[in-house]
Amino acid sequence: MAHDTLLAEAVSLAEEIAFNPATHVRWAKRMLHANAVNDNIRAVLRMEDEIFGQAARSPAFGEAARAFVEKRDPAFNS
Repeated sequence: MAHDTLLAEAVSLAEEIAFNPATHVRWAKRMLHANAVNDNIRAVLRMEDEIFGQAARSPAFGEAARAFVEKRDPAFNS
């Protein structure tokens, strides 16, 4: 990536992350931090399964599914 586009790319990525539900971003960060130092693949997969299950049961998941069917952007943070 060229140096002159680095800031724009970082801002774009930050906006993409910020668009998501805050709870889900928090879960992902927790999972990434915990799994970064965990070399037990079974434990990593268990944690991912737990977090993905929580996400699938959340209101944000329902909103994402409705938005997909309705061909619109989800309204997570409104």
